[in-house]
Amino acid sequence: MKILFCFLLVTFLISATSTAQVNNAPAIPEADGSTVIPRRKDQSDRKRIYRAIYDATKAAKDASQLVPALNMAGSELNALAVCSIPLAHAKFVVFFHGAAINAILDDAHYKEKFGVSNPN
Repeated sequence: MKILFCFLLVTFLISATSTAQVNNAPAIPEADGSTVIPRRKDQSDRKRIYRAIYDATKAAKDASQLVPALNMAGSELNALAVCSIPLAHAKFVVFFHGAAINAILDDAHYKEKFGVSNPN
């Protein structure tokens, strides 16, 4: 019985993941991607202007990664792109302060300070 249950569980998981679109990041490849859920009623409005304000206060855990606020903004841009919403309809603002302030350094100064290119 345990073997049958495990087989059914694995079969379900394989079929569930094969029907979902692969996680992708068409707008901002460095940020987290977005996944389209099949058979979901599309509630995105291609005429709407999407506005958001991001408060960048935390540095990334690793200097070669995006600061969390930029990753979140990039992830949202990827979600809009996956839904075929024009990126011109995204009006995002990111405020940098605190530990995240280094993210706005130019590449030369960032590399001098952290030893890697600025991913932000």
